[in-house]
Amino acid sequence: MDKYLKFYNDFISKYDLSIEKNNKKKNHTFKVVENCNYIARSLNLNEEEIFLANLIGLFHDIGRFVQLNKYGKFRDYETEDHALLSNAVLKENHILDDYKYKDIVYKAIENHNKLNIETGLDDQTMLFCKIIRDADKLDIINEVIEGVTSLNSFNDDYSKDAVENILNGYPINPSIYPDLVDKSLVKIGLLNDINFNYTKEYILNNNMIEKLKRRYLQSNPGNKDSINLMFDKIKERLGNDNARKKI
Repeated sequence: MDKYLKFYNDFISKYDLSIEKNNKKKNHTFKVVENCNYIARSLNLNEEEIFLANLIGLFHDIGRFVQLNKYGKFRDYETEDHALLSNAVLKENHILDDYKYKDIVYKAIENHNKLNIETGLDDQTMLFCKIIRDADKLDIINEVIEGVTSLNSFNDDYSKDAVENILNGYPINPSIYPDLVDKSLVKIGLLNDINFNYTKEYILNNNMIEKLKRRYLQSNPGNKDSINLMFDKIKERLGNDNARKKI
């Protein structure tokens, strides 16, 4: 891993890490690597596979530094797809050229931020796509809970369609909702796309649903009834063993 860590650190050192968003992204990356490691070990993967999961975590957001430098913001729907930017960085620098699982790395990174994983992937590639998605979501949710990522305050009501989307078990696609109040539901929607029992149990055991709900109630108290309804449904869904996805 030393070779890849050196490349990562050398690459991001070209960007101003005193900028809060850059520093947060660096911290996020290493939290995601840690989550990848725990998830992979919970699945009893071998050391080679655990290394692969951690490597995907290390590189999944490296394109964010390019994105922020170029556009001054992280919103893919207003700039560029940061997953594709990440893969472009890796390919332009040939850092994975001699790594036998490079195609899995590229595919997992490409799919980590999509609404749904693309179809037609082989089982091994699908597994690592799911690992990075769960690992990423865990830290994104934690960032909101801890106040690292702020929630805007809104006076407007959520649209019926956006709330129904959450209640029916789907993630939120921010590009199809024009209002920022609906776009703010993206973080709640992440909880509708969790793949592994480790991740679900971590969320439930650490009371993350209640903590996230409190943050939403603080930012948008006028939508109290909708917020309670959405989080109650998500908690019910995650806690139902029969509804749990298996690898």
